[in-house]
Amino acid sequence: MINAYKDIYYCSECHLGKSDFNLSFYKPIDPNEPELTNISYNLDFGRYSLVKEYTHTCRHCGQRMINANRIIWLMPVKCPKCGVQMKYHGKVLWD
Repeated sequence: MINAYKDIYYCSECHLGKSDFNLSFYKPIDPNEPELTNISYNLDFGRYSLVKEYTHTCRHCGQRMINANRIIWLMPVKCPKCGVQMKYHGKVLWD
């Protein structure tokens, strides 16, 4: 199962942010539950375990981007188009 939720990612090197699909791969915890072969927009994380996390790469500097939904905002994030520091409001970044 592929996680098709949209998340916010940021680069810890150059501080650019982006919104993108998660694309990490999950499998059922219960071995009797059949594996689904499609992309899920409503993944029940209680029934699936992470197999492989998709790595997002910064298009500016090439460094690995961090999923901002899993961390507390400690670093500034710059707009990838204009370079202005963005403000975080829930799952939305504003410049």
